[in-house]
Amino acid sequence: MKKIDLVTGILELDKKIIARLDPFYDAGLRDIYEIFSMFNFEEAANVLLEGVLGNLFSEGTQNYRYGHEEKEDVAKYLLSKKTNLAETAITDEVLEVIDILLDIEKERYMTYTKFADMGVTFDIPEAMECIQDFIYKLVDSNVGDAIYGYCDDEITKEELLDFIMSKLEGSEALQK
Repeated sequence: MKKIDLVTGILELDKKIIARLDPFYDAGLRDIYEIFSMFNFEEAANVLLEGVLGNLFSEGTQNYRYGHEEKEDVAKYLLSKKTNLAETAITDEVLEVIDILLDIEKERYMTYTKFADMGVTFDIPEAMECIQDFIYKLVDSNVGDAIYGYCDDEITKEELLDFIMSKLEGSEALQK
């Protein structure tokens, strides 16, 4: 997998979540983005961008994330800023991105569970499952049970990352 594809995939996560949470915001639930404030993918993208956009990450990517720019255009822009994004991502980079995404997913899971325990559910699977779906794609394997085990504190993050690393090492996803 090319680094640029990983970065644009991360931005696509943000785009999907915005598209699914916006109707709640528009319907009057103005705090939806505060409730799900963990959906900030700048740190994950910066594993590969390494701060190339500086303090302007949101501004530099918002046209794409809000559907005003095509994926190819944002990819071209990012490649012009950092040419090594055309290279293949190494396993350690992918694992570092996954590590950050796991933190986001665990916080999302805990927030979702807290509200569900109070009788409030957010039935928006496209937003609530997209991080796991993206990790599946990166690993080229369904690691959902292991992720749930981590979110439920049944396994440690280190155990989960070791498991994912073993899947990555045998995966063809990085060569795609």
